[in-house]
Amino acid sequence: AWKLIDMGIKEDTMVGIIPERDENLIVAMLGILKAGGAYVPIDPKFPADRISHMVSQSNINVLICPEKYRNLVDINAQAIDLSKLEADLDVVADPPKRANKDNLAYVIFTSGSTGTPKGVMVKHEGVVNLISDHIARGIFSGEDDRIICMATPSFDIFVFESLLPLCTGHSIYMADETEYLDSSLLGDKIVQYKVTHIQSPVSKLRAMVENPNFGQALSQLKVIVAGGENYPVSLMKHLQKHTNARLYNMYGPTETTVTATVKDLTDSKSVTIG
Repeated sequence: AWKLIDMGIKEDTMVGIIPERDENLIVAMLGILKAGGAYVPIDPKFPADRISHMVSQSNINVLICPEKYRNLVDINAQAIDLSKLEADLDVVADPPKRANKDNLAYVIFTSGSTGTPKGVMVKHEGVVNLISDHIARGIFSGEDDRIICMATPSFDIFVFESLLPLCTGHSIYMADETEYLDSSLLGDKIVQYKVTHIQSPVSKLRAMVENPNFGQALSQLKVIVAGGENYPVSLMKHLQKHTNARLYNMYGPTETTVTATVKDLTDSKSVTIG
């Protein structure tokens, strides 16, 4: 955060992140927010023209990324590779608060109805509202609650898997791409790291549940959140039978800060989005 402040980052300044799935992704997000800026996640798998469009639309001139991704962005931006950043051991305090509720927290580029990516600008106010709502619902309530983070930061549901648990004092296990694609491996990691919460697209949740090796993970989970797609009644009934986890169906466009509607399906006989 102090490094970014020294580089001129302030309120509503957009900073690009081209991430690996490791701790530096979380460090980058929190550092940008503490500096007062807004983070713009850029998936390194995006086509070059999409990345170029996102960078130019956001007026990015500071980029946080591993050195191997620097050539993905064809601008004269200052780049920070966190794995090589030397810490200033004399600076140990948080910066003073630099952003307020009306400042930007992040910008997510959606596909857009025309096919041209459009940047959705989300303010701190929306993120705090989301966190406050989920605190009131008790989504994260146990001392040892831990979520497995599977989404990419280019989708706003990543906020549910990162900023939300951190702001409620809970933990994240960051799944890598191999684990995400293999339900058996994912189940093993959930058990190994004592994960209590998952959030997943409905189709992915269904694939996990149908995997015979996922049973132990399913019995360990306390909260299962899904949404964004049609939630079959058969899936709900299967989960009600095979897990004691609370079941939630959540839905919301990016513009409404992750979640606009919530339905507790734990004891429900029908599926709605709330």
